[in-house]
Amino acid sequence: MCGLGGYYCWGDARPSSAIIKNLLITNQARGRSAAGIAYLDSAGKIVYRKQKGPAEALVAGLKPQTWDEIAASPRAMIHARATTKGTEEDNVNNHPVSGLGWLAVHNGYVVNDDELFEYYKAKRFAEVDTAAVPLVLSQGSDYFDALRYLSLLAGSVSASVWSVKNPEHIAIFRLGPNEVWLFLDEKHEILYWSSAAEAIRHLPGTSLGPLQLRTVRQVPEGKIIVLSPEGREATRLFEVTRSPFLPAWVVGRRGGTKSRTGSMDSKKNTTFSFTPAKIEGRPTPCWDDVIHNWMILGIEVNAFSQQKALVGKTLQTPYGRWVFTRGGGLTIERDFLPQKRVKKYWYKELKKIPVFPAQMTEEQTTIYDDMLPLEHYTLKESLLAGQEMQTMGLVCPWCGVIGRRVGWDTRQLRCDFCNIRSKPPEE
Repeated sequence: MCGLGGYYCWGDARPSSAIIKNLLITNQARGRSAAGIAYLDSAGKIVYRKQKGPAEALVAGLKPQTWDEIAASPRAMIHARATTKGTEEDNVNNHPVSGLGWLAVHNGYVVNDDELFEYYKAKRFAEVDTAAVPLVLSQGSDYFDALRYLSLLAGSVSASVWSVKNPEHIAIFRLGPNEVWLFLDEKHEILYWSSAAEAIRHLPGTSLGPLQLRTVRQVPEGKIIVLSPEGREATRLFEVTRSPFLPAWVVGRRGGTKSRTGSMDSKKNTTFSFTPAKIEGRPTPCWDDVIHNWMILGIEVNAFSQQKALVGKTLQTPYGRWVFTRGGGLTIERDFLPQKRVKKYWYKELKKIPVFPAQMTEEQTTIYDDMLPLEHYTLKESLLAGQEMQTMGLVCPWCGVIGRRVGWDTRQLRCDFCNIRSKPPEE
């Protein structure tokens, strides 16, 4: 994983060049493929320096006058890269990634970057998956409207972003488990952030005799923090509800999806919401390989049997729907209500298949493994203004749960819902 960081000054005080260098080098432990820094020059324009190789090489290579200019900047973003998609030999792939009026430094992975560029018919300005971040931001009509489009990113995405048109703001967000730590220097009115928690050793704090006291916390998951020059009190916190591809969770026992829309008031904390996913499949049962995102309700699959929030929820599949009810003790039972077109097949063949415990490990197998092949399934996601984006999905031949192809591959074709592994789909 990569390391990102930066600082934001509300007053006249500035971090020393030594602190900024240490912030870069500390994050180097998370990636040595490339390093970069973005800051404001003396004219107030965002500039950046980046190159392949470890952060210590960038630190040593920049001239003293450049470091003086960086230390005079009221805000900056830094990055240490561990290469995944996009070679570091092409400097455009290194961070800060710049394009379409935005700069981004990113830790994690975007899994739908190719689909987003195809959907928006945009020319790809970098091979790295981070390029999808400026792409979706560029769809907004203004600064805060642009942030709403971050909900279109799939994967684990922690980043800070900087708008060329609005250099007074920096936004930091965390959509997934990748850590981003905030460190507040109250005395000097400077906020630092870093993927590497060890950065705290190099940052100033309040002295209590020989002790150093610091204000520290992590960026909340699923939130965007927008920093503004008006001061700490003007900092805004927004929630991002990412529109899931599937499953489509519905309140009650009825089928279909429930539309969730939202608006944004920049004066208060607001939830960004998009219409949930729609699906399109074959008119007859398709025995496909599929994966799904169990975090839509914040529920991990290995603990769903104890989650009271599941009671009364319905999980839609192409073959019918799973209904969750309260069982004995703390357990949650799941019953399948098949569609008419598959009811005969379900009761004849599939009903006898047990629902295996969700606590199974990857090493455990079932007698049903590798019996049925997986087929392709088209997933459609509703975007803004009635737009739709398609991506490849797969369906579990045993329980019908749907998800993206990339999710199945990471789980070696074993379904998280019924724990049965299927054969690869026929290409």
